[in-house]
Amino acid sequence: MRARLKDAPASLRVLLPTVLLTFGVAFVVSVALQRPFDIGWYAGEFALTLGFLGVGWWAASRPGWARLVWVVAAAWAWIVGSVLWAFLQNAMVGAAGRRIELNFPSSVMLGLVIAFLTVAIVAVWRVRWPWLWYALGFMAVFPTGTRSALAALLVGAVVTELVRHPWTVRQARRFLAFAVLVGGLAAVLLWAPGVSQWPALDMLDRYRNFDKLLGHDWDRRMEAAAGGWELFRRSPLVGFGLEAWKSQTVQVWENVGRWYVDAHNAFAHYLGTGGLVAGAVMLAPTAVALWFTRRTWRRSLPLAVAIVSVNVFDVTWFFFAMYATLWMGFGFLLASEHHGRVPRVPSIGRADSAEPAGSTK
Repeated sequence: MRARLKDAPASLRVLLPTVLLTFGVAFVVSVALQRPFDIGWYAGEFALTLGFLGVGWWAASRPGWARLVWVVAAAWAWIVGSVLWAFLQNAMVGAAGRRIELNFPSSVMLGLVIAFLTVAIVAVWRVRWPWLWYALGFMAVFPTGTRSALAALLVGAVVTELVRHPWTVRQARRFLAFAVLVGGLAAVLLWAPGVSQWPALDMLDRYRNFDKLLGHDWDRRMEAAAGGWELFRRSPLVGFGLEAWKSQTVQVWENVGRWYVDAHNAFAHYLGTGGLVAGAVMLAPTAVALWFTRRTWRRSLPLAVAIVSVNVFDVTWFFFAMYATLWMGFGFLLASEHHGRVPRVPSIGRADSAEPAGSTK
């Protein structure tokens, strides 16, 4: 085992011990403090981290299997298509204001998954026609009524395009033109006289009024996050247990509403419930992966920005669809660094090719 690790690329020689150390410490602490939920949770997330890192590495190391993007894109297409179809069905029966959930735990979770997958696909695999992917992503997030997902998708898309390549004046003009077009269309839909009467756009009422867009709900989110930070202040090293947010913040829970089952901010939630031990599990492996993908930072940075921006508003860092995509993407890019190239995935309208690892094309 030691010999194999010694012969491994520098990225794995640092990343794998980081994963083992952070999860190992968390596991030992959970056993010592007799937290059965935490023990199972850390064990499961450890397996997922190594498993999907391996899948991404394997896919990039074998050109024939570099079609990994098809798997992620197929999942994205199924989710987006199902949401849009459900929205059309609701519009036909006059229920377009109903939030789409599919079989996800909530409409919020569904919207955040769509936002993250959209940015990840465009950023890591450089698919053609990125604006089409963004547009479909926005159209699918909209019926979920998830404002945080729309914000995360907007931030992720802007960062992805800003770092996608060295900018020319022509590209900057196209970007600004697209931004003006989207902003103008949004303004018409939100505030043009008569638009509010369109049954198919009932969901827009959630975004028109500032009090509904932020207002009281924003205050509740801030109070929920403050509850998490208060837990971190009380026990900064090991927290109170990953499922202790409600039991340790009873008053906050009563104030913000019983449907708030977490701090609504992943950083406040995990640092508050698991302390620095959980924070290290969450952030240290990702930071190491980012460091070793710095030559392809135009692809890895948007991936990190996407998951961070999503989790500023909610607690979905370890949600399966996001966590799997995050570590498959890192594995794909790390293997590409090791082989000295970033394989071009044969996605929609694109053939197999390769570019140097530090390419900005």
